[in-house]
Amino acid sequence: MSEIDLIQGIKNLPIELKLIIFKYYEVIWKYKEIRTLKGHTVEVMSLIVLTDDTLASSSSDRTIKIWDVKSGKCIKTLEGHTNWVRSLAVLKDGTLASGSDDKTIKIWDVEKSKCINTLRGHTG
Repeated sequence: MSEIDLIQGIKNLPIELKLIIFKYYEVIWKYKEIRTLKGHTVEVMSLIVLTDDTLASSSSDRTIKIWDVKSGKCIKTLEGHTNWVRSLAVLKDGTLASGSDDKTIKIWDVEKSKCINTLRGHTG
C-alpha cells in the first residue's frame, strides 16, 4: 500500500483515528532491519537483552547463543539442555536462567560459559 492509498483510504475517518493511523504508519516506515544474527540451526524460541551490547537467544536446537549486537557475531554458545530451550531470564545477580522442554531450568554464569545449577522437578 502506498502512502497515497493510505491517505485516500482514511480521509473519512474521525480525526482521533486518523492520528493513530498516521502514528502507526510513521512507525512502520521509520524502522528498518539493521542486521540478521545467524547461528542457530533451527527456529529461535526466545530473546533477552543482557547488556547494552549483548543479547541472548534460545532455540529448539537446544542451545543458547550470546551475541555481540554491534558486530552481529555469536560470541558464546551455551550447551547443556537435552531438548528445546524455550525461555530465558536474567536474574538479579546477573546470571542467566533458561527453561527447556527437558523439564529443567539451568542457571548459567555467562562470563564463564558454564552451567552453575540445574533445577529439576517439573514433570509435565
